[in-house]
Amino acid sequence: MTYMFEELAYDESIDDPCRICEKSILWSYYANTHRNRLYKYTAALINMRNSYGVFKTDNFIYALNGGSKRINLSVQDTNATVVGNFNVTAGDVYPNFQHTGTWYDYFTGDSVMVTNATAPMTYQPGEWHVYTDVKLDKASLIGVDEAKDVPSRVALYPNPSNGIVELLVDTEEGTLVRFSLYDLMGREVKKDQFNASQNGIETLELNRFPAGAYVLKIQFGSEVYTEQIMLE
Repeated sequence: MTYMFEELAYDESIDDPCRICEKSILWSYYANTHRNRLYKYTAALINMRNSYGVFKTDNFIYALNGGSKRINLSVQDTNATVVGNFNVTAGDVYPNFQHTGTWYDYFTGDSVMVTNATAPMTYQPGEWHVYTDVKLDKASLIGVDEAKDVPSRVALYPNPSNGIVELLVDTEEGTLVRFSLYDLMGREVKKDQFNASQNGIETLELNRFPAGAYVLKIQFGSEVYTEQIMLE
């Protein structure tokens, strides 16, 4: 995984020309919002681990069963709590902060006043946070506005595409997903629906449409997303 991350991902075989040979870097991946976000957040986490001793300590406790997960780490001058909701629906998580008082979100810099260390917090599916009781420097590479954005629950790959597109939908298996494809004139040129699979990936065949820019509208439940896609 680290090897793939360092290469910024690629479409070449890992064995071309050999498994450990350097691969060409596809800089265009920076233009993909989801890949760019993953790159920046992973880089920020690595920088955080390397910069602060609390993330290297062997003094920690954790609870990793179920969809709500947490890790509490402590050193003499700093405490950290990492907590997330890994379910596909919103729900309560239990940070179990080491003490009450002011805690800081590493990515946003926002402060949280904790009056009950064991009280639950409601997180959206996939939401996670890194809290510390000492304010750390701003997360490397992450802008304030970006950190506060709610990440999209859909993604398209590849984009641009030759017409065969994988649509990733982050929702519960069996959820009815509707989508419509529009050209630049606003005309609906394709409309369909499917039930979300276990891995959340649906292959769309759009190769019968002329090359150009399109807008894909995706709806499931009360959520609606629009993604631009370029067909080559």
